[in-house]
Amino acid sequence: MRKNKIFLFLMATIFASLLCNAIELNQEDILDFSYTPPEKITREGAFDGLMNAEKIISEMRNANFTVYLVEDILLTAKRYYIGKDPAAVQEELRFETIKEKKDYMYSFLAVFSKSSSYELRKRDLNEVYRLVALIQLRRNKAFDLNDKFQLFLEKEKQLRKEQVNTSEALRAYDSAYRAFKDERYDQTTKYLTDAESALDKATSQLTKIKNAIFLTTAFVIKYWKETIVTLILIILIARPVFFKLRGMRAKHKLKALRQEYSSIEGYIKETQIAYLRDKTITREIYLKKVAFYQTRRAKLQRIIPVYEAIASGKKINKEKIPMTKQSGNNTRIGLFRQTFGSNNIPRRNDGTVDRTKLAEKLRRKPVIKKLRY
Repeated sequence: MRKNKIFLFLMATIFASLLCNAIELNQEDILDFSYTPPEKITREGAFDGLMNAEKIISEMRNANFTVYLVEDILLTAKRYYIGKDPAAVQEELRFETIKEKKDYMYSFLAVFSKSSSYELRKRDLNEVYRLVALIQLRRNKAFDLNDKFQLFLEKEKQLRKEQVNTSEALRAYDSAYRAFKDERYDQTTKYLTDAESALDKATSQLTKIKNAIFLTTAFVIKYWKETIVTLILIILIARPVFFKLRGMRAKHKLKALRQEYSSIEGYIKETQIAYLRDKTITREIYLKKVAFYQTRRAKLQRIIPVYEAIASGKKINKEKIPMTKQSGNNTRIGLFRQTFGSNNIPRRNDGTVDRTKLAEKLRRKPVIKKLRY
């Protein structure tokens, strides 16, 4: 039990020590902070500085700024003012007559009572002056950055109305705002500079586009006759080139279509052999395959003449293009007509095809062509 208590005490001590070091050393402004002590350092000056720091933190809190770091700095400054023995503060408390200052001194005693031995500092009024100056510096930085945020948002809003793409600038702004909330003011400045540069870049690109449009419009207005002649020449030259390329592509496509068309009859025969002789496919699959091949063949019969006309450079005569009704729901009708003849197609009293009876006949009688082996 005693060993566990000792272990927990050591772990708490190490954690607190690391925390204190993080507060005191891992602060970007503390590392770069240049401080010149005043010529005269007094207890009254240090005390008034601490009270002023309290007001600064309240001001920052009211502005909705994060104040965790400055609160830690102020706490450290208080410990430097108190020292490792509160006797000096208690002595000052006996002779203090101003109620506001007296109440504030009582808060020092509360800080001392709640501080562990490793958190206490040797009394150093010069360090109190330095930390109070650091709090003032961070206050000034915070409000300066906040003003820059407002200016950026106004500028970004205006540019967005002018159709400027501000997405890249807004991403940098978001990074800057997160750093600001984390009290990383140096990184905030860097990200905010990047955001402003991105806005300037986007504005410059828009200006270039507007200038190009203006110059193009001015050129066309000034040389409108020459522009029209140039466009006519381009159209005259481009038209034969277009038809030449179109014909070359049509010849290439035509070769593939003819090859496919010549292969369809073989596919149909293979399907019939698989169904009638080899019995490797069902009747339903057989009918679907034959219907598909016949539909595809009918489509090729319709589009091959189109590609032949394009490839030869002739005008397409739509009247000579064979039309087919063997597509979609009419596939079964064409299949039945081809196999059993037009007279055997079941019809209603009004002359329309009775699709129910047609489907029934197709199920009972497969489409079978005479095979030649």
